Amino acid sequence: MITVECTSNNIEDVGSDDLKEFAFTQDPHGVLDVTRGGMYVVYGIRENKLGKFYLILTDTIHTSVPWWMPASLFRVANNALPASWGKYKWHGDYGGEVIQADPIYFDAQEDVEDGTLRGQQIFDVMRKRLES
Repeated sequence: MITVECTSNNIEDVGSDDLKEFAFTQDPHGVLDVTRGGMYVVYGIRENKLGKFYLILTDTIHTSVPWWMPASLFRVANNALPASWGKYKWHGDYGGEVIQADPIYFDAQEDVEDGTLRGQQIFDVMRKRLES
């Protein structure tokens, strides 16, 4: 299982201005919904022309289904890639995207990201598989 430690929760540290416009959960002061020094389980890794992202549960908003957060805000504490994960390549909105995650995520990524009932059910399976 991959775990990461948050090294910054400031929107200014995400990198490019393009990234600052995304729907990262933040307060009016640019503080993101992760805790500096906090440890997070990674449920997926996404890479595209904007950078690398981790699929994690955030502290108060994305607590039942995970959200993509910029890897630049984290330090890898444990990089043991789960053997069950697959790799999915697609053009996507940002060209040449590669996602590594539990294979059931690939057909349900919008549901998971939108927090639909199906997305919650799929994520529950992902979480149980990762923890077993």
